Amino acid sequence: MTHDLTDAQLIEQTAEYLKALPHRSGVEKYGPTFECRYRSPDEAAPACAAGLWIKDEFYNEMLEKKSIYNYKVSEALISSGIKQSQFAILDAFQDFHDTASNWGTEGLSHKGKIRLKRLLENLKRPVN
Repeated sequence: MTHDLTDAQLIEQTAEYLKALPHRSGVEKYGPTFECRYRSPDEAAPACAAGLWIKDEFYNEMLEKKSIYNYKVSEALISSGIKQSQFAILDAFQDFHDTASNWGTEGLSHKGKIRLKRLLENLKRPVN
């Protein structure tokens, strides 16, 4: 996957990745609690919206449970070719990914599909 992307390419490729996921990327913790993760041992959902863009050589377990604005996570994203100006895009997608109601038993829920469409409209809207 190329990491020197325009904003439009980042938006499109991240959205397509999310649409293809069967569920959120993460692990079950202590009963019904789910912990979203940048990287997951689940081969069906190996990465979240931001983790998708962190190259293997810059990922480590210490990035988990931290915001993309955390120094170490930001450093991993920038080293992977994501521009700092693109963090707000990834943050919006990350929030979408981490919201349980956006997901059903087989991928995006009906609400999730509507919310993703709105998110894409907002991200593609020109800034005045």
